[in-house]
Amino acid sequence: MKLLITGDWHLADKCPVNRTDEDYYATCIDKLTQILEIAQEFECEVLVQPGDFFDTHRTSDYIKSDIIQRLSTFTQQTHCEVVTVFGQHDLRFHSNRMNTPLHLLETAGVLHILTPETPLVYENDSEQVCLQGMSWNESDEQIKQGAIDISKCSCTILVMHKMIVKNKLWDGQEEFFYGKNLFRRYPHDLFVCGDNHQSFTFSTKDEQRHVINCGSLLRSTSKQLEHKPIVYVYDTVTKEYEPILLQVAPVSECFFVDRIKKTKHIESELEVFIRQIDGTLKIEGLDFLETLEKVTEAAEIEKPVRKVIKQLLRSYVHEND
Repeated sequence: MKLLITGDWHLADKCPVNRTDEDYYATCIDKLTQILEIAQEFECEVLVQPGDFFDTHRTSDYIKSDIIQRLSTFTQQTHCEVVTVFGQHDLRFHSNRMNTPLHLLETAGVLHILTPETPLVYENDSEQVCLQGMSWNESDEQIKQGAIDISKCSCTILVMHKMIVKNKLWDGQEEFFYGKNLFRRYPHDLFVCGDNHQSFTFSTKDEQRHVINCGSLLRSTSKQLEHKPIVYVYDTVTKEYEPILLQVAPVSECFFVDRIKKTKHIESELEVFIRQIDGTLKIEGLDFLETLEKVTEAAEIEKPVRKVIKQLLRSYVHEND
């Protein structure tokens, strides 16, 4: 059988700060439509979504009803089942599962939420495919206590919403797990990962076991200007996968590029400022603006940097007066 592997969808109608979309939900639906069409074209039997299906548990009733209708039509026409797990964005207060849009979709019969204890098994004359799920707040022990012996399956898949990385995303990052270590930690043939919005893959030397992290479905922040939304078609018999890039608009058409450049310039100037303060200056008094003036003078901050700081402070004081 064939599976369509996708990443974090974050379906929403609220437009991210640096995007230009007049109707952001329409942009989301454009990407979702592409995914469903690819699943149909390749005759996939399962569409895998690894959590953060919605951007928030406060998703509007309109979006919930619209997605139910779209997925209902898709599954009826293609007989392709949609499976997912809970990401932290899908959970109410990061814990409550029942009062959530994702639970509503499962109740409506348009998708199946995978769990560690009760794997979903697909069988035919030649193979037995097993899918387990590990939602954002589920543990390794729950996976090990699964209801069936996955060693008897011809292909085993673990869908997880955990911070899996190729390399650390920042120097101080602590809550993460290296993708290559998954092969030693779990026995599964395929790991479909969500949470990390970057896209990457790992494989064992024999290329029979894989980690696939598609990243986010949409480019929502200025850090994703180079991100290329992607999906993969996976064959459970050959254990091979094929990447398929989604069609996206040029960055210049969907982002406020000039605003982003200006913001990055200001951030770089502030980084210079922070590096030049060595912490040796003794600060007295409680007036923030006055204290900052003393800091910049004592640290001999360059004039262009001082100018930027003063402009930011004036703007902040004006907005919060």
